[in-house]
Amino acid sequence: MLTNDVFMEEYDRVCLLDLSKPLPTQAFNTSIPLVTSMTETESYSSQLIATATARRTASMSSASATNSASTTTTSSVTQSSVATSTASSSANTSADGTCGESTGYSCTNSRFGNCCSKFGYCGSTSDYCDTNCDPGYGECKASSIASSLTPTSASTVTPTSTANISPNGLCGANNGGYTCLKSQFGNCCSLYGYCGSTSDYCASQSCDNSYGECFA
Repeated sequence: MLTNDVFMEEYDRVCLLDLSKPLPTQAFNTSIPLVTSMTETESYSSQLIATATARRTASMSSASATNSASTTTTSSVTQSSVATSTASSSANTSADGTCGESTGYSCTNSRFGNCCSKFGYCGSTSDYCDTNCDPGYGECKASSIASSLTPTSASTVTPTSTANISPNGLCGANNGGYTCLKSQFGNCCSLYGYCGSTSDYCASQSCDNSYGECFA
């Protein structure tokens, strides 16, 4: 039986002759056994088809394995990215009440409130969650627990030093003696040491009248 290489060599040499040119002087290779029956022809054709089919099957299996490996790798990378993002978000929760681009801390799930003001502090009132809110570092929405009180009068206590107007929203004896009076954060200083202008800061029960205004 002819091998593939020998068969194709003889096919090219004998069957594809250019009859417009002189015949080649090389003698026909009579040592190669010829196919002499239809049965041998069909058998050889079956061998060629089987070989081609086997090669195609192997190629498709290899491609399938490559695609499967690629899909698994992509899935692993995606899951890793999600896990990293979640861990990073949790690690950046503010532990001291500060937030924003300058510190990189977020107020989401912090004990100070979920809203980050544009001045860099966490809270949960309208001073933090409305127009002054920084959406990049916490939630921004109207507070459902803030109540608006309309005072009948306000008592103003002049701080011991008017030169110590708060530059960062902090106030009180524990924060450098800063006063909130005439500060950009609000005129009232809460007992927790932060400036503001709502009842959370100005109501008499939560306001430090030594460092700003307090509602009567």
